[in-house]
Amino acid sequence: MFYWLFTEGRAALSGCLAPLLCLIPLAPVIAAALMGASIRRTDREKQSTRRDLALRLFAHAFVSLGILALYLTLMGDFAIRRATLFQTDSNGFIAAVAGGPPTVSRMRLFMAGLLGCMALCVANVAVHEGLRQGGWLRERVDRLRRPAVRRGSLGSSHFCTMREYIRYRRPDREGVSFLGAFWGENRWRLDYGTGTFHLSGEDAARGILTLGGAGSGKTQGVILPVIGDRMLAGHSLVVADPQGEIRDHVIRFAQVTGHLVAIHDPTSSAGPRYNLAADITSVSDARAIADVLVPSAHGDNRFWTDSAAALLAACLIRFDTLGDIYNALNDIKALADTLAAGKDDASLLANAFIAS
Repeated sequence: MFYWLFTEGRAALSGCLAPLLCLIPLAPVIAAALMGASIRRTDREKQSTRRDLALRLFAHAFVSLGILALYLTLMGDFAIRRATLFQTDSNGFIAAVAGGPPTVSRMRLFMAGLLGCMALCVANVAVHEGLRQGGWLRERVDRLRRPAVRRGSLGSSHFCTMREYIRYRRPDREGVSFLGAFWGENRWRLDYGTGTFHLSGEDAARGILTLGGAGSGKTQGVILPVIGDRMLAGHSLVVADPQGEIRDHVIRFAQVTGHLVAIHDPTSSAGPRYNLAADITSVSDARAIADVLVPSAHGDNRFWTDSAAALLAACLIRFDTLGDIYNALNDIKALADTLAAGKDDASLLANAFIAS
């Protein structure tokens, strides 16, 4: 096999040695540019994986052909030498792998072929490390494609520097650990390919701001790992999920950690509910809720918004549930009589509405 490579294979590849040498650096760069270094949308994961696999195979194939052609050209004369001593077939494996006539030194040919295989393995490992998610080559190509981020002239906020990253290298049991690729100031890679970023318990408690476009991986890459990490640590959480994207994931996490999950959805008739009118006895509490629910107007229209807020505050004090308030609003005269019947804070708040 090796004899055929160093003879006929060398002759076949020598004619295209120049273009293959050009493709050795170009093929990985082209593949890295087409793959990019960003996190992809979840619904496009299969399509992106197939395309990335094809690009990786493209890069590995041309790099392997280029390295093989160069190695055969340089080492061909060295590998095929006439044997100085009589060769026996005591080692059938070396003879079968090396091949060639008995007059050729099969041990020299075998060692040259083995060295070529090692060179191909090293080259393909380097290509794999450069083209994997967060790899050094994809990072550098992506950095050239995007504009550099500079610190603003106002304020002291900035991206993390290499010196500041020292505090984020050690894991903390009370903190949060992220896996991935992390860049800092001047778009330098911080984690040196280790793919870890550790926040202490104090840093995690101060809050984590996650910015990114739609489908950039905010939920899958940051929010869900943080929630899962906190639940595994035994902490209780209050999770605000207006779009309903996290609920199913939290329920699955709870099946592992044993947490009790209570879902409060004001728009749903199922699940736990909260009575907004419960335990409201003071004017200040009622007006605080009413002022939030009733938008304030300006000019001549302010009278009507203030009257509506006063009416809602009176209803919150007088009635026990929001359903009672909703039913009472169907009959304005009966509502006015009900509010004026007692001499309490509710009747005082409703005076403006009754007078109008």
